[in-house]
Amino acid sequence: MSDYDITEGRCADWAQWLEIASPIPDVCEYSGEINVEEASSALILTMFASNERFRPLRGGVKIAMFDPKGWSPTNDEDIDERFIYTHDGQPYLAIITDPMPGRWKLQIYSEGKSAFAVNLCVFKTVANAPNVAASASTPGPPHLRCGICKSVTKALALAIVAAGTLKALPAALVAAVAAYLGLAKVAAAAFINSVLGDAATKIAEKLCKAVRLC
Repeated sequence: MSDYDITEGRCADWAQWLEIASPIPDVCEYSGEINVEEASSALILTMFASNERFRPLRGGVKIAMFDPKGWSPTNDEDIDERFIYTHDGQPYLAIITDPMPGRWKLQIYSEGKSAFAVNLCVFKTVANAPNVAASASTPGPPHLRCGICKSVTKALALAIVAAGTLKALPAALVAAVAAYLGLAKVAAAAFINSVLGDAATKIAEKLCKAVRLC
């Protein structure tokens, strides 16, 4: 377990994020959880190669996620409420709108064959997080709120990068971006299409600027 990094945080009543990354292939094992609060808008899980390319890893990395009732995304799905993309029965991309409140578990095991990064975030709309809404409306430099926003947004930005490899935009992704930006779904889809092809860091920056936290 020597060569993987964990980054996690929570912002008021707005969002939580978690990243487990192994930039140098190594044997590692992780087991943790994230507490999804009531009225959360979306939960997003992504698994990428360390260079943020959305493609199946060379092998040896196992990932599982379980909701509070024990459901786990193991099959491809594309419905309004959720989009699941799997490879060998494992979720590489999961976008779940209105996720079930409670403790969601995440388990990762790597045999050390591939570098990888797993990102998980859950957030509410800014309108439902008064502290964040007040920060967004405060004039002047963004200070710390910009960095927090980019941490929250990374999984959402990676999900948009992944969408660029799909035949059509998942309805659940459009709904998640609409909730994040406080836009109608038509406008959210237009935003996604406008940033397809950008790197995840650039998309995260544009998302945060659009929500006025950067």
